[in-house]
Amino acid sequence: MSKLTDTLVKAGYVAANQGHGAISRMLWKGASMGDQARSQVLLDLSRLEADPDGSYQELAPNWLEHASALLERAGAQGDAAQVLEALKLIFHPTIEQGLSHSPIAEMDPRLRSYLFTSPVVARLRGDGAIVEPAQVATTGVDLPWAKADGNQVVSAHVVQAQRPRAENLLVLTDTNFNFMEPIIGYWPQKAQVRIRQLGDEELDFCSVLQTITDRLENRDAEVPEFLRKDLQWADTVYVEWGSALAARLSCTDLTSVGSPRLLVRVHKFEAFTMMPLLTRWENVSDLITIAPPVTRALTSTVLGLAERTRINYVPNCMDLVSFKLSKLQPAAYSIMLVGYDRLVKDPTWALDVLEQLRQLSDKPWKLTLVGEEPTAGGSYWDSFNQRCQQLGVQSLGYRSDMPEVLRKATVILSSSMVEGVHISVQQGAASGCLPVVRNWPGLASLGGPETIYPADWVVDSPRAAAQRILDNTNESGLTKPEVAEQASQWTLANLDAQVTLPLLDQVVLGGAQ
Repeated sequence: MSKLTDTLVKAGYVAANQGHGAISRMLWKGASMGDQARSQVLLDLSRLEADPDGSYQELAPNWLEHASALLERAGAQGDAAQVLEALKLIFHPTIEQGLSHSPIAEMDPRLRSYLFTSPVVARLRGDGAIVEPAQVATTGVDLPWAKADGNQVVSAHVVQAQRPRAENLLVLTDTNFNFMEPIIGYWPQKAQVRIRQLGDEELDFCSVLQTITDRLENRDAEVPEFLRKDLQWADTVYVEWGSALAARLSCTDLTSVGSPRLLVRVHKFEAFTMMPLLTRWENVSDLITIAPPVTRALTSTVLGLAERTRINYVPNCMDLVSFKLSKLQPAAYSIMLVGYDRLVKDPTWALDVLEQLRQLSDKPWKLTLVGEEPTAGGSYWDSFNQRCQQLGVQSLGYRSDMPEVLRKATVILSSSMVEGVHISVQQGAASGCLPVVRNWPGLASLGGPETIYPADWVVDSPRAAAQRILDNTNESGLTKPEVAEQASQWTLANLDAQVTLPLLDQVVLGGAQ
């Protein structure tokens, strides 16, 4: 977007908010049609930025209408740059990574209808398929597996599919290996492993614009020379994060390097971006997701996903056994919240829980915060800091010794609006804490935390959270032993790396393990 258009958007937002509708409309009349569409969408989205807890249906009601019109026009003209701009608007983080309202998270029928019926979107997917409008409501809604006993830790594909044995495994990312540490140390025991993280000099290969250009022209990408030797060596390629690299590799003709199997693991973040739409899933042997809501976000926005690739839900692989340590005396009446430095963590909800506890009980309940302190300003954080002082909330800052830290907690709390899985809940539960998980508002329509954890861990309000704490703690301020043991055993039996790594092996390494 040009600097002029950016200025017009900002000026139009100020004018619109001050009630000068005619002035704001004039400000972007001088822009091109494409810039007008972008300006209108960005104007709508700027209202959401000013009110991050607001509803996009109210604050940005015409967001999709303007963005999709730009995409259709650009697609018809074969203008890849304009298609990219339109996709940025449709999947803009202000609207798709929202706190409590998101078109993908709410499976908005308007968005799904557009993504499933648009010929331009079908070209970008690479399959040319569209559905009749009447079929949209029931397409891609159900997960490709059913829950069993309240939780489904792994999809049926993992245990049913026969895969060739991986000997030479190439692990790639253009993002980070934050969730790969236990895996990277483990896989060399099973196969030869090469690991690469793409740097700045290699980002051209991950060009989203080039991927869109290739899709519009219906051609495969050539294998980049800087990866050719690695790809020739590998029989299996594992891409961590479903971002630009995954999309690009799925569009690359890998037959000249021996046709290695391509696998992609998707976390919550990428499922709410344009990247899954641009990935040629029929060229991906296996898709791995880290939580059922992530799977549902993908199947409800990418047409025919379950038919184009195998979808496997395998939880993150983490060492949780090391957290099972005896509690120390400071754990009595202690609630712990790990991670609170962003609005999406909504730590004021934790303060509400503490206040409810103190209203319902005369016991000395306390809240301890762990993690980086917030750096943002504004009324939310001003109010939060003031309430923390009034309630005597303690902050430990960032800690790298979480197994030891959790020995001083009896309750592990998740107060977030949106989460992928909230790893600290698993760590706390493994340690014997009572898990209390808010029914994350931003993922409720996709199944929320009840698709990840036992239903009785999940609560809908601060009052319900406080009652769960009181019902499951004893007079000493500690979690009842049988409750603590049950939570710990469930977590270790379902989510510890000793369980999840072999499941991941079945997908990635194949063969007999």
